Amino acid sequence: MNLTINTPTTSASSATACVSYTWNGTTYTNSGTYTWTGQNNSGCDSVATLNLMINTPTTSTSSATACGSYTWNVTTYTTSGAHTWTGQNNSGCDSVATLNLTINTPTTSTSSATACGSHTWNGTTYTTSGSYTWTGQNSVGCDSTATLNLTINTPVSSTDTQVACNSFTWIDGNTYTSSVDTIVYTYVGEAANNCDSLVTLDLTINSVSDVTTTVDATGVTLTANNTNATYQWIDCDSNNVLISNETNQSYTATENGNYAVQLTENGCVDTTECVAITSVGLLENDFGTGLVVYPNPTDGKLSIDLGSDYPMIHTILTDITGKVVQSNTFEGGQLLDLTLEAPIGVYLLNIETNEKKVTIRLIKE
Repeated sequence: MNLTINTPTTSASSATACVSYTWNGTTYTNSGTYTWTGQNNSGCDSVATLNLMINTPTTSTSSATACGSYTWNVTTYTTSGAHTWTGQNNSGCDSVATLNLTINTPTTSTSSATACGSHTWNGTTYTTSGSYTWTGQNSVGCDSTATLNLTINTPVSSTDTQVACNSFTWIDGNTYTSSVDTIVYTYVGEAANNCDSLVTLDLTINSVSDVTTTVDATGVTLTANNTNATYQWIDCDSNNVLISNETNQSYTATENGNYAVQLTENGCVDTTECVAITSVGLLENDFGTGLVVYPNPTDGKLSIDLGSDYPMIHTILTDITGKVVQSNTFEGGQLLDLTLEAPIGVYLLNIETNEKKVTIRLIKE
């Protein structure tokens, strides 16, 4: 007999798979050591052992926020949304990553402004017109680019030239009595370009340089002390009426009264104080300018001021033929009051003291 003895066989193997592994018709989903028994080629038992490692896929979720675009796993995204990427993890299984992406956008804006002199924008002060750009961050953290189209206007300056006599009241409410050229008044926001309007006052104040007169030794001629003016004499007792043809520097009164002169100089007109003339009709006078006889012509009541006290005074009234019409004696004094009892006419009044004499031509009306 020819005898053949066969032997059973054993084997061991290892495997690594993702999620599941099929071995000898059986699918395994867990790691472990598995045994399979069958027959080998010689009809004996065959025992196979499998050392199995089951790995699992991985998933992950992340979030990101970006401005304009975002690059993730080599891909650049420009829109918000949930984006997925599939690859392999360290164990060779699928790795699925999800990105919840928010894409924010930069903002731009344009504005216009008009200002006077200067304009402050985002912390910077500008003094010239132009287009200016400012870059910062908007509310979502992206770039914010703002453009300002700026117009800078300037205040308007002008000069108000004025010529006045003695004083001038200007738009600022002040009255000026001397020439000035540095006073500036500001109309706030009233220029055509809505800026301030600056007005400078150029003021010339003229005046009549001398408004005085002098009476000469005769007591009847007035002279204006101003040599640079033109002249017009006036009668103060007749409501300042102009005396016809009396336009010289000096005026000789033809009757007693109050007189003044109207002076024109540098375009200005001023009038002197009225001066009393009381010496008209004095033919001879030792008493000087202190003597005053008024009124003359008279209605009969006559007042005489000799200028000083005298111990004895004689008055003699004669007509034009030399006939004595009336005489009086006063025992001292300065002021005399006479009543002329003579009829209407022209008379000569002689006044004498121990030292002086005067002859006055009187008219009784």
